[in-house]
Amino acid sequence: MLGVSPWGFESLHAHHHIENHIFFLSEESLKVEVEHLASSSVRLQIEIPPEKVDQELNRNYQEFRHNLSVPGFRKGKVPISMIKSRFADHAKAEAIQQLIPAALEEAIAQEGLAPVGDPDFELDNVKLEGGMPLSFATVINIKPQIDMPDYSTLEVDKSPANVEREEVDKYIEQLRNREASFVPIEIDRSVHEDDCVQIDWESSIDGEPIENGSGKDSDIELGKESFHPDIESAIVGMEVGESKTTEVTFENESEGGDGATLATFNVTLKAITEKQLPELDDSFAESHEYENYDQMYAEIWNDLVEEKKRLRRLEQQQEVTDQLIEAIDLEIPSSMVDQYVEQSIKNIDQQLKQDGQTAEEANINFETLPQELRESTIKQTKLNWIFDKIAENENISITDDELDLSVRSVARQQDRDPDKYLSLLRASNRLDSYKNELRYQKICDLLIESASEKEKLIIT
Repeated sequence: MLGVSPWGFESLHAHHHIENHIFFLSEESLKVEVEHLASSSVRLQIEIPPEKVDQELNRNYQEFRHNLSVPGFRKGKVPISMIKSRFADHAKAEAIQQLIPAALEEAIAQEGLAPVGDPDFELDNVKLEGGMPLSFATVINIKPQIDMPDYSTLEVDKSPANVEREEVDKYIEQLRNREASFVPIEIDRSVHEDDCVQIDWESSIDGEPIENGSGKDSDIELGKESFHPDIESAIVGMEVGESKTTEVTFENESEGGDGATLATFNVTLKAITEKQLPELDDSFAESHEYENYDQMYAEIWNDLVEEKKRLRRLEQQQEVTDQLIEAIDLEIPSSMVDQYVEQSIKNIDQQLKQDGQTAEEANINFETLPQELRESTIKQTKLNWIFDKIAENENISITDDELDLSVRSVARQQDRDPDKYLSLLRASNRLDSYKNELRYQKICDLLIESASEKEKLIIT
């Protein structure tokens, strides 16, 4: 079976054989001319010396001799002259497939290049002859030179993440409302706009029931937008025990939708109710697993502060990354982007088929998807290259101890066994991505700390 090398060659030998026997002893043995085509691509003209060509040819002839069985000769004893006469073209083709990838790797290392994506070989006129050098050309994409701006030119909001008492009160009131009870009241009147009511309801479209479109003993606070406003309006004025049918129009907001949908709702008023809220006392706190109400209030306040800090941090990260991408002019090779977009679309299409879904069901638009993928790929690649450069300039990395400490900390926060969680990440090959995320956070720490305070907009 043919082995396939990382460079796209098919060969009778797996690529690791190349690394085992092909190497160039000195820089002088390999001639390389570099032509810069753009900021992110170069053309390499590479010449492999004749002695290296002959060495590889002879190795192929010897390997054929060792493996071939020819009538009239013992295995391994076929004359080399016969091998050369019968298998010269095959040996030369094998030599080309072995020599070129190894030479390219050596040339890249020799010139100190950082390639990205796959090389584009120019092999139409490549010929191999014994005693002659082998020349070929290839175009490779490389990371361009990045001129990093002064970090202090970045601006972020560094104001403290304060939480006012009113925000705490509002949050606790939301908890309180979730535990409200609705008690039917004896009252001889119709429903008012601000009443609480209990209803049975069901819905349909063209006579067909809507999935999950019904309810029994549903408690509703009118005017709180807990139900469609047209239905709430229809309930106003109803008497207990009365049933009513109303039609509601829903606009089709999906792209390419075919207008509005008319749904029918049948509503029966069971009762007018009174909303009763629990008291904000120690019993309420204990029901939420706090020791008392004072502790509950203090811990909720602290949690809200921490959440605001987390959100502020995310905003700051977005600010510095957006500003860096805007400030640094980077050209991303179009061939690299095209390759990623094409492969991504194939993967998405394959996943849809495996899941038995249509693009519409998965809310995927294949007409706009390529451009969306292209834009996100360019932006993410720019950010990756910029952060690689910052890590290099600032000597930022993640040690094994830092990785271990972070993984164990996350495991404890999730009530998981740290050793088992670490083993899970290692077994699923997720440690590298975890490590990259830690490096990303370290770089963001540096950028945010170095950035200037964003000027406040003062409204008079």
